[in-house]
Amino acid sequence: MIIFYFRFSLMGVFKQNIKYYWVILFAPIIIVAASFFFSERYGKYEGRWLNTISGDGFGYYAYLNAVFLPSGFDFDMEKDGLHYGKYPVHPYDLLAFDADSSRYTKYFPGTAILMSPFYLTGAMLAYVSGEDVDGFSPPFQYMVLFSTLFYLLFSLVLLTKLLRTFNLSDTDILFILLPIAIGTNAINYVWNEASYSHVYVFFSVSGFLYCMRLFFIQPRYSSFLWAAAFLGLGIIIRPTSVLAALAIPLLSENLDNLKQLIEFKLKQWKTTVLAGLLIFMFIGVYLLTNYLQFGKWQLWTYTGEYFDFLNPNLQAFLFSYKKGLFVYTPLLLLIVPASLSLWNKNKFFVLSFASFFLVTTYILSSWWAWSYGGSFGSRAFIDYLPVVSVFFGRYLSYAELSRVRMTGLVTFIVLCMGLNLIQNFQYTRQIIDYDNMDDEKYWQVFLKTDDLYRWVNVPEEDFLKNRKILQVMSWQNDFDEKQDWPTNNTLVSWPINSPNKGYGHSVMLNKEQQYGALFSIPADSIRNNSLDIVAEISMSTILGSSYCDAKAVVNVKSQNNGRWTGKKIISQARRKGEWFFVKYQFNVGKLELDDTDLEFYILHDHKKPIWIDNINYRVYFLEKR
Repeated sequence: MIIFYFRFSLMGVFKQNIKYYWVILFAPIIIVAASFFFSERYGKYEGRWLNTISGDGFGYYAYLNAVFLPSGFDFDMEKDGLHYGKYPVHPYDLLAFDADSSRYTKYFPGTAILMSPFYLTGAMLAYVSGEDVDGFSPPFQYMVLFSTLFYLLFSLVLLTKLLRTFNLSDTDILFILLPIAIGTNAINYVWNEASYSHVYVFFSVSGFLYCMRLFFIQPRYSSFLWAAAFLGLGIIIRPTSVLAALAIPLLSENLDNLKQLIEFKLKQWKTTVLAGLLIFMFIGVYLLTNYLQFGKWQLWTYTGEYFDFLNPNLQAFLFSYKKGLFVYTPLLLLIVPASLSLWNKNKFFVLSFASFFLVTTYILSSWWAWSYGGSFGSRAFIDYLPVVSVFFGRYLSYAELSRVRMTGLVTFIVLCMGLNLIQNFQYTRQIIDYDNMDDEKYWQVFLKTDDLYRWVNVPEEDFLKNRKILQVMSWQNDFDEKQDWPTNNTLVSWPINSPNKGYGHSVMLNKEQQYGALFSIPADSIRNNSLDIVAEISMSTILGSSYCDAKAVVNVKSQNNGRWTGKKIISQARRKGEWFFVKYQFNVGKLELDDTDLEFYILHDHKKPIWIDNINYRVYFLEKR
């Protein structure tokens, strides 16, 4: 908060460097990343698995083991004596299969190149400490975390140097970079999904922008070639990094400077060719890794994945509750008022940024899976946050903000940073789902961090899908005239808005009456070892409070240990005061000889009541797979 105090009180007049600039910039980021990691990761997984390597990260990381371990590019996990059965997640389980059913990594090798010094450090620490030198023991996993943190901080150093060339004070720069680091989903890919590529692209784009800016200030071959190297590196991390080249006009400040760059490229064509060769050298590294994997030169390894430029999902990419850029990173909404403010002062700059933003979001939203799989927010745009930093920097260099506007701006930024950290916590706690959010789910859990809301946004698994149903048994009760089984619950008249649109009764559950609609089936009457069993509970329900711990329960009673499974009612009934029809399935499997009963009931232990009605219990008998 120190920087916000400075920026507010000095109103941008403070133009000298801050003595402890780097401490003020780095300390909050390190504290946030460390706090999240040690509270949410350390000691939470089986054995010594820290989960710093996950998802797509296994594909990037696989190159390191392939280069530095004896197994090379053989990712057959059944033959992998070094890792098989040692960790709760097999390192190669998520890799793709080629036409010969052999595992391979489809990902680009740039992330692994940047990780490699930290990988080797992890190997040294593992050897010295007596840990397994297998690429995945704790020293290696810690190094993945340190690697990502290092490259984020290094990126901020480059961006600081870049923004200083626009004559911004250190207070202004902190005012930009701290929110970019902590107020966007980039922080998630520092500590949580640290093995993903986005922070590494962030670094390469930052380096590219900085070197190109130096070239505009004082044209030198070295700056131009370094820019080409950073761009080439970015391409073999994520090929869409090439879009950063669209930001070059932003660095030129005006059209005349941009024309000078074009003239330089034409006159100094040898340097331009050398820069092109430098970029292709990096692409050659990617082609070489493919040759080592497949025994042939192969350019595209994302089989069946593509850009559909005729059908972009631009609206969903920007505004949807699923992964919308402006929904999960509302800090970027400042682009709109900043553009309007800059328009009369530097139209060229605004048009340049608008062109970059529209082309980039158009291309990213044209990917066949525009949401980019399991992720927090729009992870694909993290790669271009350095460009946004330049845009905000130019805005502050022109801005003349009144105290009222400055107060509003600071308040909005602080709220965005707080919201981002809360939602990052929700994401890691499975309160915000990784790929299945919508408006109802979003507002149901908005700012909620209680464990009650964990997993409520995960879609119900359909255990009957693609299964052959051989028999169905069903029992139902509307708690009025028709009763397939009796109930000992106290029946109450309908509360508001009866689903039957008339007089009736329902069961009310609260802290005094916690169990409802209990129904028990003797196991002997349904036991069949040649069939699989799926149980189902469906009913109408109304919540007396949005904070509701009620569960639909199926319990296999046994002479020894039973098997109890409960599913949260609020995973489908998302608001209080109105009726919802809900349905839950339970994969029972088969009943063992010591199982005595299959029980159904509703459990609710809270003073605020819920009502249930029109309940239906089913048992499906399925052909074994």
